Amino acid sequence: MLGDDQPVFVYAAVELSVDEATTLIAEIREGRKPIIQAEELKASSLRRRGDWPQIAELVLTRLDGRYSFLVANKRLALAGKAFEYLMEPVLEDNNGIFYAAGLHRLVAGAVHRSFETVGGPAEDIARQFERFMRSFDPADAPAVFNATPEVPADARVLRELLRFARGYAETINKRSQHLRDDIESSKWVLDLTSTALMSLLINGFGPKHRQLEVLCDESKPLQGIVSEFDAFIDNDADFPLHGGNRVVPGRLNLAAPIRFGRSQDNPTLQIADLIAGLAAQLYGRTPPADLLPLKARLDRHLHEDHILPETAGDSQMSEAEKDANMIVLRHLAARAELKADPLKDIRKIYAGAFKTANSVERRLRTGRRK
Repeated sequence: MLGDDQPVFVYAAVELSVDEATTLIAEIREGRKPIIQAEELKASSLRRRGDWPQIAELVLTRLDGRYSFLVANKRLALAGKAFEYLMEPVLEDNNGIFYAAGLHRLVAGAVHRSFETVGGPAEDIARQFERFMRSFDPADAPAVFNATPEVPADARVLRELLRFARGYAETINKRSQHLRDDIESSKWVLDLTSTALMSLLINGFGPKHRQLEVLCDESKPLQGIVSEFDAFIDNDADFPLHGGNRVVPGRLNLAAPIRFGRSQDNPTLQIADLIAGLAAQLYGRTPPADLLPLKARLDRHLHEDHILPETAGDSQMSEAEKDANMIVLRHLAARAELKADPLKDIRKIYAGAFKTANSVERRLRTGRRK
């Protein structure tokens, strides 16, 4: 999640028959100089070619309206786990009020800004938190649960989050026990593949088509959870998807269990790889200038569940919402140091926080207008 060489995760899906994919691959190869000698088309090799922009444009033209992809900034995705695995174990008995108010979004966005600089002042905390997310053993993250580490001066949310984690370390440890016990499932907690596939199918191709046959590239995380999709075989029902403060319709009717195959044996998977490879370049840290004209065409097919700094975390929150949640976070951190009940009178605490955040005095002091 913290590797500098691949800052974004991309997962793409295409709706193509084998014959259509085979024809498109032949069109990609036709007349190329130098010729494409590899038996399998891979974005990692094609993007080293001088005609990669032309190949990419051809793929986007032929597949317009017939693909979708999800992009996740890895450091932001890791920051998003901070609320889920440090705070929610403590707040789980009434976590709905925090999600409704947006505390999870405030934590994700602010912690990401502390984590986003590779090798920056919060890098050690980020790496220890990642180790905790792999083992769920607080001993692997002393900077999170025990010590008082150096925190960047402007990292207000991270500082309060660490106060919270240290104060409630015993509770977090106890309520993470099931994750340590279920090694097979918990080892994929940081993997984004399963979440991406679920989004692309249930809130993407599933509602679009009456029934689907799904083929995935071989993936250990997916093979570990693929049985969860069996409930959708011959299932024509619509159902609500609850996410944050919204509800969207979901649907997935599978004709058969999800299959797995090797990319070199399946032309449809090769085309999906080209889409994913192109998206990884254009949504990465330094998009190549010769590919930028294609960005708008990709944007139209970007799945709404993407995780990018400009649209996720606290980017869509008002200043009053941020202020109110910061007040509550400080209150929770103070309770943590006293080992006090974090949920006592929490609705009153939130009501007071929003009243303060929206007060005339505070708006004037922070330079905001109603």
